[in-house]
Amino acid sequence: SSNKNKESGPVGISKAEMEDLLQTLCHAGSAQDPCALWTLEAHTQVTGDIHLPLLSDFLLAQVVAFAARTSQLKLVSNATHNVGQQNMKLMSVSAVGLRWSKGDWRMTTIPAVFCLSKEESAESVTAMLEALKEALLDRFGFDLAEQVSDHYLDGGSGLAAGFAATLPASAERRCLQHIKKQLAKKTKLWKNGNKHKQLQLWVEVSAFLPSNVIFHKFWSYAFDSLIKLEEEAMVTYLKGHVLKISDGGFWCASWQSGITQIEPGFSTYVSNSLESFWGKLQKIHGGLVSEDVTAAIKLPNNDINAWKFDDAFKNVFDKPSGAKRWHPNLLRGKGVQGVRGGLYAKPIWSLTTEKIRTLHDGGEPVVVQRKTPSGRAA
Repeated sequence: SSNKNKESGPVGISKAEMEDLLQTLCHAGSAQDPCALWTLEAHTQVTGDIHLPLLSDFLLAQVVAFAARTSQLKLVSNATHNVGQQNMKLMSVSAVGLRWSKGDWRMTTIPAVFCLSKEESAESVTAMLEALKEALLDRFGFDLAEQVSDHYLDGGSGLAAGFAATLPASAERRCLQHIKKQLAKKTKLWKNGNKHKQLQLWVEVSAFLPSNVIFHKFWSYAFDSLIKLEEEAMVTYLKGHVLKISDGGFWCASWQSGITQIEPGFSTYVSNSLESFWGKLQKIHGGLVSEDVTAAIKLPNNDINAWKFDDAFKNVFDKPSGAKRWHPNLLRGKGVQGVRGGLYAKPIWSLTTEKIRTLHDGGEPVVVQRKTPSGRAA
C-alpha cells in the first residue's frame, strides 16, 4: 500500500485502499452467505469524514423477527474508541430487548448495523441509519421509521443529531449516568464553590419523580436556589444543555427515568449493554487493534457467524414475564436520596416512594422499617 496515493485518506490507509474495500463490500451483498458483510455505496464516503456502513442479511432478519414480537421497537447506539492502528471508530445501532440470565431479566441488544467511521459525527451517524433504513425496506419491506418508538444514547452530540435527522418521531432517551458524569466536568461554571455532587443528586432523584408537573416544580425551585447563590452560569448551562421546555411549557429532560417515561424492565442505562458488547469484542479480538483497519472490519463477520450458529437472539423478548418481572436496575443507582449516588463506591440505599410503588406493583415484597429516635429499626 506504500505505493498508492494516500491523499485524503486516514493515517496508514490510502484513498485507493478504501475504494477497493468499498467495491468489495458493495458486491458482497449478492453473496449466498447471509452472514457476509456488505454496504450500500450511496451511503458511504471514503475521504474526509469517512463512513462505511456494514450490513448483514442475518442481522437484518433478526431485527425484523424481533420487531414482530414487540409492539415498540427500541434502538441503542454507541461507538468504540479505536479500531485498527488508524484509530477509527466502529459504531453500531442495535435493537434493545430483554433476556433471562442468572436469575434476572437483563437488557441485551441485537446488532442491526455496524459503521466504520473517522468520527462519531452527525454525518456518519445519519449515513449509518439511512443505510439501515434502506436495507430493511428493500430486503424485508420493513419501514424502520414507523416502527421505532425510542432511541437510547450516551452523551454524544453527533449521535443525537443523526437520530433527530433520520428518525424524528422516535423519542430520545439519554443515559442518566453520562449526564451526571458530564456535570462533574463543568467545574469552571461554578462561581462560589463546586457543587456538582449536590447537582448530581438533584438529577438522580428528580429523574424518578412520578409526574412532569412535580419534575417542573422541582427544577424551578432548583434554579431559584442556584440563582440566590449567584450561580447564573450553571443555570444557563442546565437550561440549554441538560433540560428543555416541553410543548406544554414544563421543564423536562431526555434522561427522565420514571415508569411514566421508561417501560418497566428497561432503563436509561441501556447504553451500558452496548458498551459491554464492545468490551467483549475487545477482549476476544485483542482490543480491536490490527495492522490495518481493513482487516479490523472482518472481526464482526466472525462474530455474526457465531451468533447464527448459536441462534443467539431467539430468546430476546420485549417484556419481562414470569414471577420476577422487574429488572435489577430498578434498584441500582436510581431514585437514591442521599449524599452519594450511582457514581460512588458506597451508594446510600434510601428509595423514593415512586420506586417503592413500582416494585410493589410488580409483585416484589416491600418491607418498610421505621427507625426509633435511637436509630434502631422498629
